[in-house]
Amino acid sequence: MNIALLDRKLKAVCPVQGVSVGRWDDKSTWRVDYSRSATAEQRAAAMEVVNGFDPEAPENAVVDLKARARAKLVAAGLLTAEEADAL
Repeated sequence: MNIALLDRKLKAVCPVQGVSVGRWDDKSTWRVDYSRSATAEQRAAAMEVVNGFDPEAPENAVVDLKARARAKLVAAGLLTAEEADAL
């Protein structure tokens, strides 16, 4: 599944620090970490993105290996998020 796409869609409507998905088939396991500056309207827009995101849709289900590799490098502290986005 393409968590990087979900993250990009969320960041387009709301300042978020990130998103995590426990199970793609159970949205109750999905978590959005909002930035402190996120307004109530932006948070509502982000929830609309989550609610409307279909991980089984062909354009969303594509595994983005490059994005996953960048995320692992950021998680390991080898790149900053800004450096990873530039790749």
